[in-house]
Amino acid sequence: MSAALNRPIRYTHPSVITFVIRQLAEGKALGYSLVVAALYTITRFGNAKEVTGTVEALLGRPPITFDQFARDNRAVWE
Repeated sequence: MSAALNRPIRYTHPSVITFVIRQLAEGKALGYSLVVAALYTITRFGNAKEVTGTVEALLGRPPITFDQFARDNRAVWE
């Protein structure tokens, strides 16, 4: 993200409770905040570390890198 946006992006590693409180303060819905927190937690415990061919099978093309995704969608974060 830092390279795509040409500015420093830092990861603060908030607790799940702190994350949800910040999301609510920013106007996000409770359900949304809880789902994002759950997805993060599942990923953090390694449940998403396996690389599969599912994305390519569903899209009918190879997946792009996160770097490419960030560059393609830079306007969303600017």
